Amino acid sequence: MTTDLSVKASAPPVWDVADLQPVLETAFRGGGTFRDLLVALSSKGPCLISGAALREALDACQIRQALDEFLPYPQVVESLDEVYVTRSGDRPEIALHFAQPHALPQSTPFGTVTIHIGRTLTLTVDERGDATLKPGDMRVRWLGMSENLLVRLRRIEGPQGAQDVVQVSAGNILSQTTPLSVLTLRAAPIREVVAPVAPAPPPTAVVITVVHRLPGRVRLRVAGLYRNPAQKERIERRIVRQPGIRAVSANILTGTVLIQCDPTISVEEVQARLVRILAGVDEVDQAQIQRPWHTLSVAKVAQILDTSPGQGLDPAVARRRLNEAGANVLPEIHRRSTFGMLIAQFSSLPVALLGVSAILSIATGGIADGVVILSVVLINAGIGFFYRKLG
Repeated sequence: MTTDLSVKASAPPVWDVADLQPVLETAFRGGGTFRDLLVALSSKGPCLISGAALREALDACQIRQALDEFLPYPQVVESLDEVYVTRSGDRPEIALHFAQPHALPQSTPFGTVTIHIGRTLTLTVDERGDATLKPGDMRVRWLGMSENLLVRLRRIEGPQGAQDVVQVSAGNILSQTTPLSVLTLRAAPIREVVAPVAPAPPPTAVVITVVHRLPGRVRLRVAGLYRNPAQKERIERRIVRQPGIRAVSANILTGTVLIQCDPTISVEEVQARLVRILAGVDEVDQAQIQRPWHTLSVAKVAQILDTSPGQGLDPAVARRRLNEAGANVLPEIHRRSTFGMLIAQFSSLPVALLGVSAILSIATGGIADGVVILSVVLINAGIGFFYRKLG
């Protein structure tokens, strides 16, 4: 007769939305990041949290951005099935389990780079509170080469003091450091959240900060844009009509707006225009837009527009409206020359680095390597020039 002396480990407690409240208060009450959330979770001991409960809790407190900054792929976040907090030796581990693995293609100047995310992402938290992703959980594939993505969430000292960042690197393919936004927990406790929370009204004071600037290009962070599709549509629809603005792209996951404009327009002027739009100063007369013109008589339309069907506008009124609204003409399109389009293919930093690498390879005797690198640069430039020419 044999006796089974093995002892089964007890199952970890399963947390719901209410159980997450103390953790979120610890991490975000005075302002925190996704790194602070990992530290707070790791200090609570073994537990199991469903992905739905975590998303609901973050949405209820309006701090979902913390998770989105670590995983900036909506389909990946939505497939988060459960979060398991445990220990490996003397260090806490937080495992994010997904419903399925993901392959996410990303367009870059060098071609398509595919990010592979496995079924589980395991983060180990050290004694400093920094978190490191287990090697192999995320991989990047480019031109037939595959590299592990090394991901770390760290607190570093900078000119403005301590700052949390996420550092991502993959061999010679990728290396970048991105600051994490400091988010503050809303005052209402999670336990009082029964129905889905209505979108918060836009702030009375428009808060816009500059993320980075270049001549003719500026990225701005706009308060109230995060996860607000209506604000995104309003910004893109209104700012692109401004003179000198070439392109606008608002991102509701990062809460930022990328604006491309004439280099002669200052960043301060772009900020001022966006403030006026968000404050409603530049809004178009909605009564005019919503008026059913096709159902009105000619006399009624003339009365509304303060004109005469027989004589037209009074000259003084016409001059005033011309000064207010500008001439009814399309903006002039400045097309780039063929030579300019060709030179532009070699003006980016990655291409310049490849060119320098080719020159160094040839200078040090690696002629074959140099020729291969130059061939890649020329092929990339040819393809880019061809599509620019077609467009």
